[in-house]
Formats: sequence, structure tokens, C-alpha cells
Amino acid sequence: YTTFRKVIAEYYSDVPVIKPHTGNVFYIKNMKMEILGTLEDCYPNSIVNYGMNYSTTLFKSTIEGQTMLWMGDLQTNAGMLAIEQFGDYLQSDILQVGHHGYGGSGFVELYQIVNPTYVIWPVCWGDFFSTSESDYNKWFLNSEKVKHVIVSGFGTSTLTLPYESAEGIQKYPDRRWKNPEYWD
Repeated sequence: YTTFRKVIAEYYSDVPVIKPHTGNVFYIKNMKMEILGTLEDCYPNSIVNYGMNYSTTLFKSTIEGQTMLWMGDLQTNAGMLAIEQFGDYLQSDILQVGHHGYGGSGFVELYQIVNPTYVIWPVCWGDFFSTSESDYNKWFLNSEKVKHVIVSGFGTSTLTLPYESAEGIQKYPDRRWKNPEYWD
């Protein structure tokens, strides 16, 4: 954080630094971004006793009517707090899987409330296959509503928003042929 602040001050001094708080709403071009959770909501707990991932920011964005819930590295306790505070408002068309789908990142109740049509899963291929067996991640793969699970793997996935998967697209990916040396 100290290095980040120094770089900003030295190279980007004209760029404002915004510290988001739950309830803030930002508009960036045609995107509405609503802050639904920050580290402050979990006080007195902190990154000292829960680790750096505890500092993630939960936000919901809306572009041309399509909603996306961005979990970052959300931990289970912050997810339970989000359910308590926002309930069904967490429902979104697209969900970014929290903490790459690793343990402590999500749970079936939260994912059922979000009930996405599309899932963005930022994880490498090996970890996708090993984490896809957990109960909460299996929920995506077994959900009839989820049309497409997009795994970043070792490549870049670009979505044009609002997003709609192509007809006949696989629900979730097989291993890509690109970079096979990274598969195992």
C-alpha cells in the first residue's frame, strides 16, 4: 500500500484517489457502480486477524440494464453480512466468482441469491478443475439458469456488454489447447 501511494504521488499526482464506502454510487460513462461492502463493514475485524483478502470491496455494476456482482476476494463472513444487508438486491445477471473459487470465498446460499445467468471465474485452469468440486462451485455447474461459465485460464476473456452467450456455446469450458504446458 505504501509503495502504491508513492507511485501514485510520483507518476499520477493529478489522478484522484477515491476510498469507497458502502453506499457510495459512482457513474463511469454508461456504468453505474454501487459499493455494497468494504472492510469498514466488518469492523472490528481487520486484515491483521483475517488476512489481506478481507479488504476486498464488493460492488454491483449496471451497464445498459445488465447487472454484474463483483466479489473480488470476498470471504464468507463478509458474504453473510452482504446477505443480511442487501438480500435479494444481490441478484445479478453476471457474477465474478469470489477469491477465484477457493475455500472461504462463497457459499451456496449467497450464490443462490445472486442466481446469475453468466459466471466469470478468474482462475488458472488447474485450479478451476480442482475447485469446481466444492459444493458452492458445483452449484454453478449444476444450475439450470447458468448458461455460460467463463474461466480466464491462462488467456484473456473479453466480454462485450451487455453480454449474451452465443447460441450453442459450451456451458463450461474444457481444457484449452492454448498453453498446454500449464495444464497440470
